[in-house]
Amino acid sequence: MYIDGINYRRVARLLKISHQSISNRVTQVANQIKIEEASFPAAGPDTIVELDELFTFSGSKKRN
Repeated sequence: MYIDGINYRRVARLLKISHQSISNRVTQVANQIKIEEASFPAAGPDTIVELDELFTFSGSKKRN
């Protein structure tokens, strides 16, 4: 579910477990995946990579 774009807390609510358990499992699986260096362009020691989780809501609030 996380890979499909659902954030940790939503997955946790759906599975009725803690969001930290989801985070730990995602980290555990990510550490098991072997990433080949050839799949990424050459990066020097000054290369910055940033990853973030983003949840957005698109719609309107009901106001009187």
